[in-house]
Amino acid sequence: MFTAGCQFLLLTLVFTPADATGDFMDSPGISFIEINVSQTEKNALQANPRAYVRAQMAEKQLIGYRIGAVGASVPLEVGLHLKGSAGSFRNFDDRPALTINMDKYKKKQNFHGMDKWHLNNSVQDGGYLHESMARWLFIKAGLPATRARHGWLKLNGRDLGLFVLVEGFDKPWLKRQFGRNDGNFYDGGFCQDLDGGKKLLEGTGTDQPDLKKVWAAMGEGDPVKRLAKLDLLVDIDQVLAFAAMENFMAHWDGYVNNVNNYRIYFDPARNGKMILVPSGMDQMWGDPNFNIFGSRGALIGRLFECPGVRVRYQSTLRKLHQVVHDVPAFNTRVDALVAGVKPMVDLKGQAEDLKRRFAARALRVQQLLSEIPETPEFQGQSPLRMKGFSVSAEQGPLKAEIAQENNLPLLRINGGQGVASFRKVVALEPGVYRFEAQTRTRNVIGRQEAYTGAGIRQSGMSRANSLVGTVGWTQLVHELKVEQSGPVTLVLELRCESGEADFNADSVTLTKVR
Repeated sequence: MFTAGCQFLLLTLVFTPADATGDFMDSPGISFIEINVSQTEKNALQANPRAYVRAQMAEKQLIGYRIGAVGASVPLEVGLHLKGSAGSFRNFDDRPALTINMDKYKKKQNFHGMDKWHLNNSVQDGGYLHESMARWLFIKAGLPATRARHGWLKLNGRDLGLFVLVEGFDKPWLKRQFGRNDGNFYDGGFCQDLDGGKKLLEGTGTDQPDLKKVWAAMGEGDPVKRLAKLDLLVDIDQVLAFAAMENFMAHWDGYVNNVNNYRIYFDPARNGKMILVPSGMDQMWGDPNFNIFGSRGALIGRLFECPGVRVRYQSTLRKLHQVVHDVPAFNTRVDALVAGVKPMVDLKGQAEDLKRRFAARALRVQQLLSEIPETPEFQGQSPLRMKGFSVSAEQGPLKAEIAQENNLPLLRINGGQGVASFRKVVALEPGVYRFEAQTRTRNVIGRQEAYTGAGIRQSGMSRANSLVGTVGWTQLVHELKVEQSGPVTLVLELRCESGEADFNADSVTLTKVR
């Protein structure tokens, strides 16, 4: 502890190169922070907790377990105010969360390359791990996010213990993330959607025309026109990935599910398009069954109504699931954070609980994704091979089975009279598609019905193609017209009084014609 037998070395950080931020924030361990505020400044802070006051700040480093003198470097003068929302705000004499502005009063002064950073009291996360791990996963997914590690705070002589030290949203962070920092950057506000007036964190102007244009485009009644308008103003793929991450982590208090804890950036490197940035992630993975299609945030809901967007989102879910839900990597990172705070505090129990929750959520997400039809990703008008058909015996003794003949994979139906098929459900957006398969028959006697023999079709629709008798390999073609986004079942079937049909498994394709 600061007061009970540990020796610290004072490290006053000024003019640190910006590239030092990553090394500092990504390293497990504790940054020991000592802050002192005069009585006059404290009185001002108590009168207006969100307004900056002057404070003296120094970082210290643990170098042993015996009492010893602290280094002699002069503490830095910084700006400080209290932070936190309804659940986490605490006053100065309690255990407050703090925002520290390094160059508020001394220009070009920084802390490990950061102009602004925070000490979160983690009152809603007793394990002190959620912020670090959630932000780590956002970055692992290739999305912009600030990072978090552990800090230890001594405030006006009071040893307040472990905190979460969070990288601030400032111009250096924007520069590191996007290569430039001249776009408008907004605080989303407390439980407020994009239509409310926002606090401008970085940038210029007061009327916020960029946000107003996005909100107006969201109000377009025609979903096709709405998507076209939003595509000019919003990085839709980034927003969908952001939504997937919040839903994966059961982030009930983020933009997607509670229009809270988010930032907005209009990125010049994306032609000024808007993206979303996460914030306030201290209550994650609470419900393993959390909905992966959460969309209370109006931007997400209005996008989901547009043609093809839910299909794009489902594809995003699958791709990010493979990257994010790496349980061994997650556990390794958690263990490193836990080791980094010892011997000051033991978080092993909380860490094991978090690892269990993450593994349970990863498994449930896998189950939920398995229930969603595959979303084919077409490249122009190139045929896409369809795999993974399941067996369906619908009537009579006919049976469908996987076979092989001379290294040729076959989907075979035989065994007598009746109806049997192979089926595959895919999610398709509106358009015209061509479904094809090479088929052969032996001694097939058809049935007295609208369509008979061996053939291919879309479930719920009739077909014109039909093979009866004994016919060698023949290319069957069926055209699908999809009116609205959703699941479509592809069918390879035999309807007969007797006989046998084979479908060449390598030849079954789907092409988007237009």
